[in-house]
Amino acid sequence: MKLTIEDLECGYGKKTVLEKFTPRPLTGGKVVGLLGPNASGKSTMIKTLAGVHRKNSGHVSLVKDGKAITGKALRKHIGYVPQDLPGSASLTAFETVLVAARRATTKGSPQQNAADTMVELGIGHIADSYIGELSGGQRQLVAVAQMLVAHPDVMLLDEPTSALDLHRQLYLLNLVRERTRANQGITMVAIHDINLAARFCDELLVMRQGTIIAQGAPCDTLNEGLIKTVYDVAAEILDHEGTPVVSPVGL
Repeated sequence: MKLTIEDLECGYGKKTVLEKFTPRPLTGGKVVGLLGPNASGKSTMIKTLAGVHRKNSGHVSLVKDGKAITGKALRKHIGYVPQDLPGSASLTAFETVLVAARRATTKGSPQQNAADTMVELGIGHIADSYIGELSGGQRQLVAVAQMLVAHPDVMLLDEPTSALDLHRQLYLLNLVRERTRANQGITMVAIHDINLAARFCDELLVMRQGTIIAQGAPCDTLNEGLIKTVYDVAAEILDHEGTPVVSPVGL
């Protein structure tokens, strides 16, 4: 499986955020972390790939089993987790996940699939709670359950850990990585925590003002110069059993 993005131009309103955006092709079985400061284009790219925003131009293609999938057909292969679910939704957590399960083409009972997915994420106990009654972190996990229950080939997650405690951050990212490898799918995660990205992502795509600054494995990508260029922060890069750890030392 391979996802190719070529000369992507997109934005919102009259503002162009990404122009001629062409990362190296993303391959199956890998989690790609999107790093960069605010307004670097991470969310805009994810929303465009998910079909939330229309692209102005460019080409996006998923090659699966030797066949290229593009356009509207591609959306059926993509799962998307927004930064938050609307708190005003008049459905329970279970009903929200069930809607996604019924739309999916996976085997088994939609009710059972929805229940199993919620239990796997540790949110079975909030099944009967309305979305408006949930905390921000609980809503994030319900959104993740909506995506996972459909088993998409491409998973796009926009800041999925921003409202979660450390335990749930680690559990969620590990689960996403396991699903990605087991299905040989492609996952893109927009995330601000550099060290979480280095720990759980196979590849990093570092962005600044809509431009690709670096792309590659965490150990090949993260260095003091990059942190200074992208974040304007002085940092030391430590090594923990082959995984880089960014330790800020000042501005």
